[in-house]
Amino acid sequence: MSITDKNKLKQAVNLFKQATEKECYKITLDKHTPDILDNKLGGNPYLPVGEKYPTTSDGKPLSLLLQVNLKEIKLPNFPDKGIFEVFTNNDFPCEFAIRLFDENLEYQTDFPALDYEFPFVRRSFKIKLSKDKAHMSLNDYKADQTLCPIIEKIYGIKAESVIDFVDSFDDGWDWYEEFANQLNNHAITLGGYPDFTQSDPRSDEEELDECLFKIDAGSNIAPEIQIGDSGIIWGFINEKDLQNKNFNNAVVDWDCC
Repeated sequence: MSITDKNKLKQAVNLFKQATEKECYKITLDKHTPDILDNKLGGNPYLPVGEKYPTTSDGKPLSLLLQVNLKEIKLPNFPDKGIFEVFTNNDFPCEFAIRLFDENLEYQTDFPALDYEFPFVRRSFKIKLSKDKAHMSLNDYKADQTLCPIIEKIYGIKAESVIDFVDSFDDGWDWYEEFANQLNNHAITLGGYPDFTQSDPRSDEEELDECLFKIDAGSNIAPEIQIGDSGIIWGFINEKDLQNKNFNNAVVDWDCC
């Protein structure tokens, strides 16, 4: 039996999209060098006077990864104002800090020098935000529970996992690749869904059900953005923590091929 029948594949993709479609902001790069107050990847952060610069556990300064003014976006559960910032180092797993500051405060202009190369973004990029839709990736830890009932409905095959399903057919991985290519999986997003070069590190017990951001360097978005060997970095948080602007239990990490 072949599972690459175009009509059945289209039905399965459409049902999966309907079940997982989620609002996000697609982020694209602007080649102009950003100012301190701009939305950006890399560069110097907006840091109000009196705030300490984020550091690692041994006191080394972290590097700004992402900065977004939240008044410019509108996403369920996300705060509607404040300047959101993510800092990381180049360890695996990385150390990180997430900050949310009120805007229009007097800010610092002198910053500590990093004693290592910028870990993931080797120059600063001004960024553009455009609202879009995202779909769950097939290596999300919830993909099996979403897609397996669809597979049973369309193909009449009861599968414990998507991998078991595709491994059962000679053309199974062709089906998998074609299915994945029809999903909205933007390289850089705020909100939406994460993606992984290996496997999803989350479990049901953690309840890290919101994706704060994702940066997929494997999409060749710019040579100055490199996360290991074609890796992806992402941030997770619990939905209620995000609503309450509590980033203490959030997780930022990355993987690569």
